[in-house]
Amino acid sequence: MINKLVLTLFLISTLAIAKDIYKKTISFEWDPVAGAKRYQVQFTNTKNNSEVVTDFFTETNAYTGPIPPGIYKMKLRSLDNRNVPGVWSEEVTFPVLLDRVEVTKPAQNNFEAKSDSAETDEVAFEWKEVLGADKYSLKIKDTDSNTEILEQTISDFKMVVTLPVGKKYSWSMTALDSGNLYSEAEATGDITVIGKKLDKPTILTPENQFVRDVSWNQDPLAQTYAIELQKYLAPSKKWQKVVQDGQFVGNKIVIDPKWPGGSYRVIVQSTGKLRPSSDKSSLIFKVKNGDRSPSAEYTYVLRKSIDRINGWYGIASWFVSMINYSSSYKGLNPKYSILGGTGRIGAGWFKEGTSWGFSGIADISGFLKGDQEKGAFIYNSMYLNAVWRKSVRETDEFRIKTGMFYKEIPQTLADITEISNYFNSNNRSLSGFKGTSNQNISMLGPHFGFEYWFSLTPKLGFQLNSNWFYSMSAVKLPNNGTGFQPTLSDEYGVLGSYKFNQKFTGLLGLTYRKDQVKYKDESTTNAFNLSSANAEYSSNVNVDTSVNGFYFSLFAEYQF
Repeated sequence: MINKLVLTLFLISTLAIAKDIYKKTISFEWDPVAGAKRYQVQFTNTKNNSEVVTDFFTETNAYTGPIPPGIYKMKLRSLDNRNVPGVWSEEVTFPVLLDRVEVTKPAQNNFEAKSDSAETDEVAFEWKEVLGADKYSLKIKDTDSNTEILEQTISDFKMVVTLPVGKKYSWSMTALDSGNLYSEAEATGDITVIGKKLDKPTILTPENQFVRDVSWNQDPLAQTYAIELQKYLAPSKKWQKVVQDGQFVGNKIVIDPKWPGGSYRVIVQSTGKLRPSSDKSSLIFKVKNGDRSPSAEYTYVLRKSIDRINGWYGIASWFVSMINYSSSYKGLNPKYSILGGTGRIGAGWFKEGTSWGFSGIADISGFLKGDQEKGAFIYNSMYLNAVWRKSVRETDEFRIKTGMFYKEIPQTLADITEISNYFNSNNRSLSGFKGTSNQNISMLGPHFGFEYWFSLTPKLGFQLNSNWFYSMSAVKLPNNGTGFQPTLSDEYGVLGSYKFNQKFTGLLGLTYRKDQVKYKDESTTNAFNLSSANAEYSSNVNVDTSVNGFYFSLFAEYQF
């Protein structure tokens, strides 16, 4: 009797498909047994926790044949010429596994994806079908942390995975059947997802020349910054490196108080892991020479709440008032109070450290008259000024303005027919007549003004102002008026100011304004049925018109 067999197992990578059952060809060899005429080979498939026994007979010391994938136990014994079996060999356990998955996408084992996104990107996986497999398992790990971030089982032959950019990953895939029998080897690879180019840093302009540090907006995607700080050398007209660091951590470069003042330039570039570096940002800024202590800066900032403009600036304002109107026009004496306002826009220029500047302003004024007075009225003004300023202390400043102006004010009047109708329908009286229409009186002349600015804090201050307008010449008078007389109009105001930031300042206050004009209207009439009324109208040739009121004033000043 044969007590023991020595076995050698070979798994051949070929397959057979019969009756829709996928099989792989296996081959066994064992040492021959003396006196054996044939051998009985017995396979027990333990897949799905149920045993299926299959016997084969061969006359040689080898077996080759197809077998479905599974987990097998195998034993054999010899039979002599009398067909008497020997002792079973020791049982051997071996797997017949599924084929390795052939992944076609990503095409390379070390795949690199360049993304246009700063956050995530999609990576597509595709593979060929593995015969005998019912599903496929994909696992992805973050290489740096060795953390599994995805494990997914699907029955399709493709899938799209969303991965955070700026990282490296390793992946593996295996085929599985209904009993979770797996591939004989995993398909593996690496993926590098490159993020989009880092944004260009925004360097923050220092508020003033008392610079203690220069900073930029922190990019959460940037790990370090390549920075360079340079100082301009006037004699050689070249930039000299002061600080340079290609792996700078943080978003602020400290300016040493011992460094001399002058012009400095900072250059910053964001750098990050697996993200292209940003474009370089640069900023030239000035550093004050000498004392840059907080107390010296406070004095300077306090001063700048007044002397806040350095270059071109724009202004816009709105005045609202109950306008008081009165006129001695032709004995009719129109007089009323009505809500009106003035819109103002303008521009000017002042340079830091200089005493002279200039400004130009245009006003649009108007009011709405009631039904009795029939309609609205608009009148305009323009001013061109040179401005001279003088500091008294760090906290206050005087300014003198002088220039030319063009100004319009309304003249309320009516044509003869309207006046006559009113006269005849009111018991031959003009009492209470307010006029039914308006025309502009336009004039021009020199302008002189005075302002006093005082700073309470680096942001709060107030202004006192006064302006005088001497009307020297008429441009246009209503009803062919003549005999224009030069007059002086004036304006007085108080304003509180608040500096919101380096560019924008708001002002709020109260202004009293009075505009007046004198001229002659020599028109006559015989339209009245009363000769005394005709005489009164014709004899009143002197016109004295006044428009005044307290204006609620709202200003905005913006430096370009």
